[in-house]
Amino acid sequence: MTKILKTGVVGWPISHSLSPKLHNYWLQKYGISGKYEAYAVKPEDLAAFLKKLPKKDITGLNLTVPHKEIVFPFLDEVDDVARRIGAVNMVTRREGRLFGTNTDGYGFLTNLKEKVPSWKATDGPAVIIGAGGAARAAIVSLLDDGVPEIRLINRTRARADNLAEIYNDRRIVVSDWQDRSQKLLGAALLVNTTTLGMTGKPSLDIDLCDLPPHAVVYDIVYNPLETGLLKAARSQGNICVDGLGMLLYQAAPAFQEWFGQNPEVDIDLRQHLLRTVKVIGLTGSIGMGKSETAKMFERAYVPVFDSDAAVHILMAKGGAAVGRVEKAFPGVRSPDGIDRKRLGSMVFSDGEALKKLESILHPMVSDMRQVFFEKAEEQGHDMVVVDVPLLFETGGEAHCDYTVVVSAPADVQRMRVLARPDMTVTKLENILSKQMPDSEKRQRADFIVQSDQGIRYAEDQVNHIIEKIRTTK
Repeated sequence: MTKILKTGVVGWPISHSLSPKLHNYWLQKYGISGKYEAYAVKPEDLAAFLKKLPKKDITGLNLTVPHKEIVFPFLDEVDDVARRIGAVNMVTRREGRLFGTNTDGYGFLTNLKEKVPSWKATDGPAVIIGAGGAARAAIVSLLDDGVPEIRLINRTRARADNLAEIYNDRRIVVSDWQDRSQKLLGAALLVNTTTLGMTGKPSLDIDLCDLPPHAVVYDIVYNPLETGLLKAARSQGNICVDGLGMLLYQAAPAFQEWFGQNPEVDIDLRQHLLRTVKVIGLTGSIGMGKSETAKMFERAYVPVFDSDAAVHILMAKGGAAVGRVEKAFPGVRSPDGIDRKRLGSMVFSDGEALKKLESILHPMVSDMRQVFFEKAEEQGHDMVVVDVPLLFETGGEAHCDYTVVVSAPADVQRMRVLARPDMTVTKLENILSKQMPDSEKRQRADFIVQSDQGIRYAEDQVNHIIEKIRTTK
């Protein structure tokens, strides 16, 4: 039996954390047998919680407020990066010992360079607003990268003076809060490391008139994604960087350390984290009743995105994929779009050809799905269904909050499928050989709809699933 690697994030409070949604997305995407959970631990209980890690069989933890600074005495070893930043955000248990490090600086700088490849630390002075833990991570990473000057500004000057004293680097120059707007003159980078501008918090009051047009503006706040600061900066032509990428990139080293996989930070991951509507992945083998179950969700006012229907639209006459598919597979175009039967004869027995087709269609379907999600959110829906025939086989569950498998006994399935025109036993066996066994799908699903007990019974199951998801925090 494969061992499940247990990890998680510790904080007080912790319900706001996106880390479980982030790490569990990667676990599903890469098919890793692991678990990442949120642990609400009071500051006074942190030491006792860490002592219990071996008993709980927890391999690693991320730390968030208020534990990053107070955890030092409870660890066996802390690296130089964490000591310089003055905070630990990652703990790993190795051979009974606890090792602490900090990946916030890495996340801060990697996000900046990924979003603005042309930016260089040597471009000019950086203005940092704030003097907390995030400011420390930004200061250390920028100093190490060669920034010529850091203009450090905080509402309470004493805290900024204290940071400058700790780092004892002549490149750090502390200024008064009332001078914050004037200190933007000649700057190449402006960074807000405070909570000002976050949803429910006061806005950051700063005049950007003296900020050069070539300067980059970086706000570590990601709720909202476009803060007032970024909106003002964008309106005058500055390049803007939001804070979500910092969260994603700081998580990557921890995931690689614990699970041995260097995870990809891409647009699908960002969309997954930003999405507020809950996504239900609906799947089931041929003949199980998936299409009828999708209609039951629609009758319960849950919008359904049909992946197969999306592919049909893309490859129909005038479809966005027609030209690219024809170019990749000459001769498959017809007056009505792509001849799917002719295309199928080319790709379904050729693994490389199938991958080529998927590389064309999958991004397009993903874009259509994202538009569908956004429209559902605008209309006030709290959940949607994504109907995907090969959900588990293609790793599609990574994009879902819940999975539902429609199932029936094998003899019922066989009877249903063989009743279809042009279906034969050989064809059925060939189809089933390319699908994950129903028993495995059932095991991996969050919910199961049994479709052989009549429409009313199945509809009751669907309604129960909707209610369960709606009442689950």
